[in-house]
Amino acid sequence: TLNIVTPRVRPEDCSIGLLPRNHDKNRSMDVLPLDRCLPFLISVDGESSNYISAALMD
Repeated sequence: TLNIVTPRVRPEDCSIGLLPRNHDKNRSMDVLPLDRCLPFLISVDGESSNYISAALMD
């Protein structure tokens, strides 16, 4: 199955999504984007967090 060939994701691989300030932005704490796949966003209104629960796929 896919679970056999898919590498395990460690909590430190999703550290940005696990930050308390980002909990409400995640649909589920069971499915978080990897830090290395997060889109880079620039906030124009001065908001302190530019995090969205999304991942760039290649």
